[in-house]
Amino acid sequence: MTGTPGYARDVLRRRLPGAALLALGVLALALALAVLWPPVYRAEAVLLAAPNDAPDAATAAVETREVRTQITMIAQRLITRTSLIEASRDLALHDAALHDSAAIVQDMRARIALDVEGGGEYALTVRLGFSAPNPRVAANVANALADVLIRESLAAPDALSLQRRDIIEREARRHDAELEQHSLRLAEFRAAHVGALPEALPRLRAEAAAISAELAALPVAAGGDAPSPEAAALRARLDNLRSDIAAAEANAVTLARLARARDAAQSRYQAAMHRFSALHPAPPGTGIGSGSGNREGEAIDAVLQLTLLDPARAPERPETPDRGLIAAAGLGLGLLAGLGFILGAEALDQTVRTPRDVTRRLGQAPLVTIALMPDPASQGSRQSRRQMLALVVPAGLVMVLFGVHVLVVPLDVLLARAVALLGLEPLLDGLHRAIAG
Repeated sequence: MTGTPGYARDVLRRRLPGAALLALGVLALALALAVLWPPVYRAEAVLLAAPNDAPDAATAAVETREVRTQITMIAQRLITRTSLIEASRDLALHDAALHDSAAIVQDMRARIALDVEGGGEYALTVRLGFSAPNPRVAANVANALADVLIRESLAAPDALSLQRRDIIEREARRHDAELEQHSLRLAEFRAAHVGALPEALPRLRAEAAAISAELAALPVAAGGDAPSPEAAALRARLDNLRSDIAAAEANAVTLARLARARDAAQSRYQAAMHRFSALHPAPPGTGIGSGSGNREGEAIDAVLQLTLLDPARAPERPETPDRGLIAAAGLGLGLLAGLGFILGAEALDQTVRTPRDVTRRLGQAPLVTIALMPDPASQGSRQSRRQMLALVVPAGLVMVLFGVHVLVVPLDVLLARAVALLGLEPLLDGLHRAIAG
């Protein structure tokens, strides 16, 4: 009856050959793809991009951003149509009989990969990769492209040095204004306290000491008598001198603070001028304030420096395809397809096999059931045919796929067209990143 162990065994006995045949067909298809799919090797060269000299705090952020921008601009020139066709011809990457330049450019752009990462405080790491069916070709092309990238960086217009010059020039102007402001404050303070400057302290202290000596030499007034007019005048002068001395000492502290601020501003201005002069030596009679800003004729040293840190090497394993993953996926899909075949066949099968089926169809319970006595000869013949089909169908699928791959179109191209037609590229890219991560 339905749901009993005997019924389950009967279902497996009837449906297992077809399910196994379907599972083997899917597995054979996956194995054929894993074997016939051409390998793709990816070689990667690592470069370091940094300014020639370490920038200061005022220009570090801008220069790091500009280095990244320059690398992007150079990479754009590297993948232009003309550059890619020349690289393909010089490196013999495509068949000489292929005259479809659009196909060559599309293929080259798909093979080239360039990533820019933060490598240090000011430096950036550039990873330049190339994919090819041959590992040695992939390494050679990646190294050749790295050399082209370095040459392009040396020949490119040095926008970075111009921007650095502008930043340092603005910084020098700002420090010049600060220096002028601090000097003006110092001069105004000295002018406002002419009589109580630190330079007058020795004179004021000497006068105060002399008056104190004169007061000590005067006769002491008797008790209750008022001091003499001479003593009163000396005491008044002494009090004024002491007030001037206290004011001069306080002014000395303020003047020292103003002088330190002026000296610090002057040091910053001189440092900025030194950096400006080192970056762009000006001819006699010119300077920041002279308005000499003709950049077309300026000879500015290159600032961006690309260094090859790790040349590309021939990879030992292909990046794609992952043959083990394809085979495992084929096995899993085959098992699911076989299980689906069993469930679907049983759901669609209307054959009366059990007493319950008779009751459900006729509305009457059967009086007795007679067991089927199979013919051993016919049963062995059916089993032989099933085993033969289980061997012939997968082998036939493999032969058909091999013929399509060799005579019609490569399987990887056919699969890529199918993926593009179905719009599955974003899904597969996300799956590939998830597996790689």
